[in-house]
Amino acid sequence: MTVHGFPGYASDSARPTLVQVLNGEKPANTPPIVVDTIPGTEWPYSGGGFVVAQLLLQDVTGDAFPTLMRTMVLGPIGMTRSTYEQPLPQNRMAEAAMPYRQSGEPVPGGPHVYPEMAPAGLWTTPSDLARYAIEVQKALAGKSNALISAAMAREMVKPGKNQWGLGVETGGAAGHPYFTHSGANEGFQCDLVAYDNGDGAVIMTNSDNGGQLANEILRTIAFEYKWPDFGPHDISQRKEITVSADVLATYAGVYAMAPGVNMLIALADGQLVSQMTGQGKVPLFAESETMFFPKVVDARIEFPKDDTKTPASQLVLHQNGRDMTAARLDDAEAKKVLDAAAAVDKRFKEQTAAPGGEAALRRMIEELRVGKPDYDLLAPGLANATRQQLPQLQSMIVGLGGLQSVDFKGVGPGGADIYQVKFEKGTLEWRIALGADGKTENAGVRPVQ
Repeated sequence: MTVHGFPGYASDSARPTLVQVLNGEKPANTPPIVVDTIPGTEWPYSGGGFVVAQLLLQDVTGDAFPTLMRTMVLGPIGMTRSTYEQPLPQNRMAEAAMPYRQSGEPVPGGPHVYPEMAPAGLWTTPSDLARYAIEVQKALAGKSNALISAAMAREMVKPGKNQWGLGVETGGAAGHPYFTHSGANEGFQCDLVAYDNGDGAVIMTNSDNGGQLANEILRTIAFEYKWPDFGPHDISQRKEITVSADVLATYAGVYAMAPGVNMLIALADGQLVSQMTGQGKVPLFAESETMFFPKVVDARIEFPKDDTKTPASQLVLHQNGRDMTAARLDDAEAKKVLDAAAAVDKRFKEQTAAPGGEAALRRMIEELRVGKPDYDLLAPGLANATRQQLPQLQSMIVGLGGLQSVDFKGVGPGGADIYQVKFEKGTLEWRIALGADGKTENAGVRPVQ
């Protein structure tokens, strides 16, 4: 179903009914929620689907959503300080952290209001959200059926397309799997991670850039408690071996990681070098004849054991507790990617801007400002990321005020053009990379101090 997430409504603005949200009718600020793909063929994140579930539950039970969630879910597992009431009642506002923009300024008018309660309306605490995770862990262990049976809990955390279960993302090794979900409302960013058989963390922040802090906190927790995932690893302890050039040559090729995202593996001077779309080149070092690692990031790349004498058919990227399989492109498709990479190398060497890059950047800024990106002009991966982060991106652009100037500063090693973008209330460094089809393949932004 359509509609990734919801920006919410300022406390003093008009708010739509749930039916208006579903139909995309004013004053709703999101498009209609509809089925737009054949079920089971693609993986889209859809907060819109949970709005349908919200209305369904209300219609079937006859109860308001906050009431039925309190009686059916929150109450039975002891989440006594949590509620789906929107807006939060005035007599509880003193309990709530206030939201802040990336600039450090408070969100005008305080917390946004979310009629889309099921996907976006939960007010909770880290301790209460941990109680939810613990209840799932108990159900998986067969120690509780307060909400769901052990069989349903196992179905909930069974990896499906894109490693997602029913409502939660999954990951980890077969012997130590976890479920996780992050969340972002206007001025808030939070994260939950819980291993199926125990351990977990809930980190909640009240800022649009709080996710960066949450990631660092999670890495520290993972290090302290010796989790197999999320923490830093001492790459220097990995032992390098020498692999023959004949074997290395079988791994050279182009591998499709995701729509519009490829990993190039090349052999140069007896060493494999990897390059992900939109990123720089990274040397790979062998720890076995089929397993390789970079020294600049905690990841490993594995090739099939039976492919050491013929061109590898695929590779597996092991990173952050997840395994991503990428199939090798045929020669014709690989040539297109390699030709594009050669053009990027040339632009990097000459430090020349890509034609149309500045125009695409200006268009992107204006579309983010009004909250209506043209997703058809974005590569699939970037489109999905933009949908997920649209509330924060729009908030950031609006908070910076009017656009004053866009200045080209150079080309990064991955081929992205680097621009310095000045607004009335701040300056951003914006990196943007266009594909051969004219679509924006990658974009990244960070504040300039």
